[in-house]
Amino acid sequence: MKIGLDAFELKLLAMGLMLLDHIYYFIPGTPIWFTWLGRIVAPIFFFMVEGFHHTRSRLRYTARMFIWAAIMFVGTRLIMHRFPPVHTPIVNNIFLSLALSLCLMSAIERTRVTGNRALGVPAVIAVSFLSLFSEAGLYGIALTLVFYLFRGDRPRMAVAYVLVSLAMPLLLSPAAPVINLERLLYYDYQWMMVFSIPFILVYNGRRGPKNSFTKYLFYVFYPAHVWVLYLVGRAMAFGL
Repeated sequence: MKIGLDAFELKLLAMGLMLLDHIYYFIPGTPIWFTWLGRIVAPIFFFMVEGFHHTRSRLRYTARMFIWAAIMFVGTRLIMHRFPPVHTPIVNNIFLSLALSLCLMSAIERTRVTGNRALGVPAVIAVSFLSLFSEAGLYGIALTLVFYLFRGDRPRMAVAYVLVSLAMPLLLSPAAPVINLERLLYYDYQWMMVFSIPFILVYNGRRGPKNSFTKYLFYVFYPAHVWVLYLVGRAMAFGL
């Protein structure tokens, strides 16, 4: 009897919730609870980059992520050039955030193995700086560090993750310092990513079905659904 969720099942869950989140972002009038559910998504994908520890070629894995980041970038620019934004531009490119996450883990691990801090520390700082300009920003750096440093110790990882999830949105928020229910539900709801921890904790360490479809499903689905929703939202803005 299988217990927990494998990697493929976690990705399917995250993709479904990501679809809801982007429907809220691109389609006017969508209920806000769609994006509340979407807060669960990014942490799951950053956690699933733990494939870094299992892949036969980390270089190829990282290169593939950068290639899809480039595909996403070029495709987005072409679409927005042909169909300029009306109310919501495309700013999404999680591939780049995940690729930089892989680079950050590689820099940390190489520094640990070689002990060469003269090169390792500047590399970690450089990758972290570049990550600030990706979609995930500082959240991506924090999630990468939590999942990498506490890998193999789920209780400590869960505690660190919950603390980061609750503290960062409040520390980084440009809103007024007063904390109330309205602020937490309608303005600074990024803290809701804390609810992804139950799904992460039931990960059973198994990869799940292994074939070309499961390997490339997310790579294709991510840009495709973003571009389609952008065009639908734009058409709705024109009343088409």
